[in-house]
Amino acid sequence: MGRGFDLVAKGVQAYLSARAELGKIGEAYGQLTLAGQQPSSGQTAPATGGTQSPQPSAKPQAGAGTRTTTGHLVPTFPSSVNVSNTLIRVYASGGTKTIQTGIGNQTISLPPGTYDVEISNVRLAGVTIRDGQDTPLKVGVLQVTTDNQTTYEVLEKPQGRKLASGFGNQTIGLPVGSYHVRMHGTVVPVTIEEGKITNLH
Repeated sequence: MGRGFDLVAKGVQAYLSARAELGKIGEAYGQLTLAGQQPSSGQTAPATGGTQSPQPSAKPQAGAGTRTTTGHLVPTFPSSVNVSNTLIRVYASGGTKTIQTGIGNQTISLPPGTYDVEISNVRLAGVTIRDGQDTPLKVGVLQVTTDNQTTYEVLEKPQGRKLASGFGNQTIGLPVGSYHVRMHGTVVPVTIEEGKITNLH
């Protein structure tokens, strides 16, 4: 009888010990579960390794703190005639390589600086482009009126370099100044004035 009672007592004690151990395991499991939970709304998760992901920098607003970095070369040929066959070339000051081209009354945008500008093979040296400003070119037009069988040549001087040539009715844009035209076997002087048309028949 006493032996049986001892066995029962030992069994109860083992049961209570096992139950206590299970309680500890359950508590540890609960702590692990809590540690693995995601932060609730409004909470900020701690940064891994003590660092934070870089935030994108703010982009500057258009027009804020900016400044113009170009000026404009503006031919002023008379608008009543077509000068689309007049070629304009831009060179660095004293240079020989074309850096920009245009035709007729086309505005040419350039960084501020000093350039050489060539119009119908007439070179203008030391043209200054200023930041955000227009630089007008003093130009006019030679308008030749003749039949399609008649040729002409525009010369720098009476026996000088040929600047342009053609036949029939033509309009040629030129810088202001004095020139000569060979036509009908004769050479005649012509003057190009700013914004005006010089007619030659």
